[in-house]
Parts: sequence; structure tokens; C-alpha cells
Amino acid sequence: GVGIYPTPTIGMVGLLEDVEERQDAWFKGEGDAVVLLGETLGHLGGAEALFALHGVEGGTPPPLDLARERSLVELLQGLAKSGLVRSLHDCSDGGLLVAVAECCLAPRGCTGAHLKLESKGLSDLALLFGEDASRAVASCAPENVKPLLEVCARSGVPAAVIGRVSGGRVRADVDGRIAADVPLADLRKAWESGLDSIVGEMGGRNG
Repeated sequence: GVGIYPTPTIGMVGLLEDVEERQDAWFKGEGDAVVLLGETLGHLGGAEALFALHGVEGGTPPPLDLARERSLVELLQGLAKSGLVRSLHDCSDGGLLVAVAECCLAPRGCTGAHLKLESKGLSDLALLFGEDASRAVASCAPENVKPLLEVCARSGVPAAVIGRVSGGRVRADVDGRIAADVPLADLRKAWESGLDSIVGEMGGRNG
């Protein structure tokens, strides 16, 4: 009588005809620009943050504009071939700050990021953890910022530089104040031990 969370699950397989055109999620170089592709509106319905912080499972999921989603996907395909970007990663579960944190956790070695964001009327929770559709995080060399933004504009996808690849921390400033600042070592530990902690909690309850 109880649904299995999360439901439904969709599996998908794609074909990459030229492996040299692949783009992984990891940030590559100190000083690279971090660019947000898409628009942040702060939708929290069904968001992981609501459940993690407040135990709330509910709300209306963010709306999906199929035309906007297609424009983003076509842009990402073009960028992967263009040589303008060094990494590409979707924003999905957890929102913008979680996506950026994932970009910092390369399998071998890692580097942090320093974001400088404007709230534009959104709360920190909505800005950093809202799960708006049709967004991705890119990184590029400083000299490629202008041509990257020009490509995005021609594609009709909003884009803005939101920070730099930097140091051993993930930090987000909102309107000039520190909204989040976490050592990368702590994020790495949480990332790698998440399943262990869940299994341990279940074992403790069953014991």
C-alpha cells in the first residue's frame, strides 16, 4: 500500500559515434569560468532539499517547456563538438549548488569552485537548491567566455558566468554574502560514504 520512492524510473541508452566529442562533468582547470545555461526560477516542489532539510515530500514539480528543453539539448550537443567548453553537467536532483559540487568531485583529483550569485528575489534555498528544468553547468577557459555566451544567445538559451573554478572549497556568495562554504574534503567524504551511512542507519533500526 506504499509507493516505492522515487517512482517512476526511466532507463535510457544513447550512442556516441565519436568518443573524442565526449564531455564529462568534472571541472578541469583553476581559473576556468563556471557558466550556468538556462534560467533559475527557484522551483522547490518535490525538491531533494525540502525532504533533506524539512522531511517534506510534495509540491508541484517544476514545469517543463519542451521547446526550451530541446534548445538546451541541441546547444549541449553543439558545445560538445565546438571545443569551447571543458565540462558539461546537467542540473537535476538537488539543484544548482549540488550540480556544481558534483562537478568538483572528479574521480582522480578534485578542485573547488567559488560562485557569485544574485538572489533576484529568491531565497537562498530556492536559488541554490531549486530544481528548475532545462539547466546545465558548463566550464570554459576565460578566453572562451565571450564566444560561448554568443553561441548560447544564438541558440536562445539564457547563459551567465556565475563563478570560477577555484581552490579546495565549494563556496557560494549571494548578493555579496557567504551563503554556503564547504571544504571539498568534507564533500568528498559525504559523497563516497553516503550509501554506507544509509545502510548503517537501516541496520541500526532493524537491530
